[in-house]
Amino acid sequence: MYGTAEPIALAEGVTGLTDRWVKWSFNDEAVGPMTTALSLETAGWLDVTKWLLRGFDLSGNSVVEVTESDRERSMAGNTVELTAVHTQSSYWWTLGLEEKGPPEKLDENFQRLSGYFFGRAKLPLILDEKHSYTYPTWIDSISKWL
Repeated sequence: MYGTAEPIALAEGVTGLTDRWVKWSFNDEAVGPMTTALSLETAGWLDVTKWLLRGFDLSGNSVVEVTESDRERSMAGNTVELTAVHTQSSYWWTLGLEEKGPPEKLDENFQRLSGYFFGRAKLPLILDEKHSYTYPTWIDSISKWL
């Protein structure tokens, strides 16, 4: 993470904290040796299962949902994901929006993606700052349960 988490209003009844990350992605062949090397150096890794991942293309004037194969080919990378973390008989859930692209377009595209998604989704929970965490803060907050 770089920078500081900042409050943001994404839609009516949807507020939270936004932050910025640097992310590396590897193909399946590279993950095994990478995981082994990191496990030798660091304790505390968690298995994470991405349960629902939707991708969107924001390159045009409208937001268009894309299939997984289209997303991989285009590297659009604009996603809404529901992530499940299961450890020691407990489930934890995160709902996140991820935006990739040129730095000068990130804020604009993030607002477009969140407006599109939250303008259509009928969520059964209130999404507010009280329940919004950066990943490091969230992991720290649940560490007492792990």
